[in-house]
Amino acid sequence: MRNSRKLAWVVGCALLACVVAFAGSAGAQSPQQTVVLTFASPVSLPTVTLPAGTYTFELGGPHLDTVTILGEHNRYIARTRVLPAKRSNPGPAAAMFREASATMAPRIANLYFAGSVEGVEFVYPKSLDVRTAEAESPRPVGTSGSR
Repeated sequence: MRNSRKLAWVVGCALLACVVAFAGSAGAQSPQQTVVLTFASPVSLPTVTLPAGTYTFELGGPHLDTVTILGEHNRYIARTRVLPAKRSNPGPAAAMFREASATMAPRIANLYFAGSVEGVEFVYPKSLDVRTAEAESPRPVGTSGSR
């Protein structure tokens, strides 16, 4: 009887170890990437215009096609759809902007992660693209550290 309890305990521990290992490897397939950027003036995203300030952009977890934007004290601000993007060389965390018009805040076109060529492109409604197409020209704007 004692040997069967010991065997059951060993088998139970082995099963638990397999479950933990599987859960860890599944989570490792989509690591969260985080970028912290500070803007000196308002900027625009597809779902919100952000006033000047410091913001955290998070990509990862179960939603690889969205970026979550957090404000001061990790306060949720918005979530917006993105597509994968690449730059030619790894560099610091950076945002690329498109000028919307003289009366609108610059739109963030792309966001890149520190030390990587990987990034995301924000998906804007086509109606906004039609109104501002003649004024757009991509340009890099200051970079900030990532976390």
